[in-house]
Amino acid sequence: MIADVSKSDKIVVEKSTVPVKTAEAIEKILAHDSKKINFQILSNPEFLAEGTAIQDLFNPDRVLIGGGNGFHPKPISSEGTEWMAES
Repeated sequence: MIADVSKSDKIVVEKSTVPVKTAEAIEKILAHDSKKINFQILSNPEFLAEGTAIQDLFNPDRVLIGGGNGFHPKPISSEGTEWMAES
């Protein structure tokens, strides 16, 4: 698990369509297993249309990343953009 091998604070982005409060559950699990390492859990929901999931993954029409209190997007602004066209 990421908490076992992390040596510094981490931003964790869960990418999926998951139930409400999943990020909070992930944060509790990581906090319980960590050694005073802080984890910021962010959500990146999928916007997939039936029959075009692969195309939608590689050519998303939008990317939404959000988090709870204290979320600061600047540290992740360039992460994961190698597969995204500039807008």
